[in-house]
This record gives sequence, structure tokens and C-alpha cells, in this order.
Amino acid sequence: MELIEDGEGSLTKAEGKLNPSDFALWKSSKPGEPFWDSPWGKGRPGWHIECSVMASDFVGEGMDIHSGGIDLAFPHHDNELAQSEAHFDCKQWVNYFLHTGHLHIEGQKMSKSLKNFITIDEALAKYSSRQLRLTFALVQWNNNLDFKESLLHEVRSIESTLNKFFKNIRALKLDNEHKVESGVIISKKFGKLEKKLFDDLAAAKLKVRAAFCDNLATPFAIRALMDLVNSSNTYISTVGADIKVDPLIQVVKYITKILNILGFQTRQDQLGWLDDSQSSGSSSDGASKEDIVMPYVKVLSNFRDLVRSSAIDKADYKVLLTACDELRDKELLKLNVSLDDRSDKQGALVKFLTDSEREELIKQQEEKIRLQQEKEAKKLQQKKAAEAKERERLAKGKLRFAYKDGTRRRSHQKC
Repeated sequence: MELIEDGEGSLTKAEGKLNPSDFALWKSSKPGEPFWDSPWGKGRPGWHIECSVMASDFVGEGMDIHSGGIDLAFPHHDNELAQSEAHFDCKQWVNYFLHTGHLHIEGQKMSKSLKNFITIDEALAKYSSRQLRLTFALVQWNNNLDFKESLLHEVRSIESTLNKFFKNIRALKLDNEHKVESGVIISKKFGKLEKKLFDDLAAAKLKVRAAFCDNLATPFAIRALMDLVNSSNTYISTVGADIKVDPLIQVVKYITKILNILGFQTRQDQLGWLDDSQSSGSSSDGASKEDIVMPYVKVLSNFRDLVRSSAIDKADYKVLLTACDELRDKELLKLNVSLDDRSDKQGALVKFLTDSEREELIKQQEEKIRLQQEKEAKKLQQKKAAEAKERERLAKGKLRFAYKDGTRRRSHQKC
């Protein structure tokens, strides 16, 4: 009854109901209220019939899908059905109802009365459109979404993981193409690790399909994609120099396909979603900034690899190593370019960074330098303490040696 009364609205308390569950099709207008002439006098449509009229004006005598918030399921949608099916003389005016969950802010339902609502402009000033879409995807459409800091922290973590993964695979793909152009023969034979990765990809596809078929359970689909990313990263760290790029490219293209289905903007080459810098920095033919600049940065990277390997072979070339580190840690980083060194003289992986990723990397480098300085200071302090202890030991040794002389002993006894 509380829902029925709320559904009728506080402005109108219909009088003369034959049954408390009855609802108004037409409401008499009070003095000063808008009105239209009707056989029943001056008045206006009831709330429920407004929606029936608008929907029928667009879709006719029936519709396949009718959506709305869960709070509209009863009595609003029930009343819509009652009046529309009576009007069109049909048994089923709507085939499917999709009732979405409410949006909450830190545990409270968002509403103007509580003044805890967030406008779209305010949300976009603090979060990117991709972060908001990812937030919505992590909560099933018919469940309440609690817009709180812990959820947004998870969103940022997932976004960061996917960003790094996409950049790594694109860098590995480019590195592989460069090796082929240089005449390096790369084996196409897949081993146990590659076959396991293909099995993980097949399993992820089944999980994502099952999630979509189960009431569009996007959170489970996202979890399956993240598990696939973890499997791919495990493969990369385990296989070492014998890495095969083809399975990883298939993984990325599948993840990109699902992200595109969920409404995320993706790259034309299907190797991840668009970075913010790329979406605003594309050429007229659709090529991103990364696609345009990468060949030039790769030349610079190759030069650095050559200088670095030469310096390693000849130990006197410490100046060249310092110059390489300076180029990697400062000059290229200023241009939002990261070079990741690899073992076995494979050459560095080239990555393009967003401003936030660059700042995070700089912070990590500064923290690493600070820890190294603290470690060196601690070693120096320990060394000084050991030297002081050694001097004290030697001083005591000299004193005992002096006491062996008779004169010193008598002088000591007299004293």
C-alpha cells in the first residue's frame, strides 16, 4: 500500500476509490493547476497513463523491451500494463521488462532530497568516461551500484593492468616485426606454454559467453578477461627469450572485441582500447600518435641498444652506460616514452605513457634512488662503526703491550 500511495504521487490523493488499489487515469485539476477539457471535467492525465501514451506514440500497440528503474516495477509498470492492455485489447503489451538497480553514493541512494547526487559533468571532471563505463560494467545492470571509493580504486587498478598489458603486447609485436625485417628466423612452433595459453583463451571465451547469457552478467565477463590477462603475463614471465607473439596477439584481439561490445573505444588494429592521448591525437587517416612516432623512437632505441651492448662488452665504457641511463630515465621519459630493459640482450621494449603513468614511473624511480641512498648511507655508517671498533681494539692492544715493560708496571703499581 505504501508503494501504491507513493506511485500515485503526493500531489493527488484520489477520492472515492472503490478499492485502495485503484489508480487514477484522469485527475481533476485544482485551482491554479494546468488542465484540459474532458468528458469528466477539467483535469490532466494520471502519471501512469502519460508513459503509456508516450510509449504507444513511438512503438504502437506493443513493445518488445520496456526498461526503467527497479522502483518503477510496482505499481507504475503494473498500472501501465493494465491500462494499455485494456486500451489495445491485448493480453501482453510488453514482452520483457528490464528493471535497473539504483545508484547509491557511499551506501546511500542518490537523490536530490539528500543532496548527494553527482551530475555527469561533475563526474567527468574527476573521472574519465572510460573509468565511469568500467565502473558500470563491474556491477550487474539489475543490481544496485554503490558509487564508492573502494569500487573506484578497483576500477583504476583494472584500467592500469589493461593499459600495461596492451602496451606490452604492442611493444612485443613491434619488436618481433623488427627482428623479422632484420632477417632473424623466429620459430613458429608452439610448445606446452603456448598451448596452455590457447587453452586459457578458449576457457575465457566460454566464461564470457556464459556471463553474457546469464542476464548480461558483465562483472563476470570482466573477471574472466582479467584472468586471461594474468595467464598471459605469467606466460611472458615464464617463457623468457623464446616468447611467441601470435598467441598473445590473439588474446589481445579477443579482449579488445569484448571491450568494444561493452562500449569502450578501441584501436583500429584491435590491439587494445584507445588511450586518452591517442583519441585526441589521431591523424586524418585514423593513425594514432603512437603509430606515427613509433618508427622514429624505435631507431633511437636500436641505437641505444647498440651503444649499451658495446659498453657491456668493454668495461671501460662506463660513460656510455651512464649516457644510456640518462637517455632512458630522463630525456625519453620527458617525452612520455618508456624503455624497458630485458635480459639476454633482446633489446628494450618501447612503450608510450600517459601523463599519469609517466608521473608514477618518476615517483618509482625517485623512491628507488632514495632507498639506494639510504642503503649506501647505512653501509657507510656500519663501515665507520666497524672502523671505530677496530681502532678501539688496537688501542687496547697497545696498552696491554706497554704494561709488559717493567717501568710501566711499577709506575702502575705505585699509582
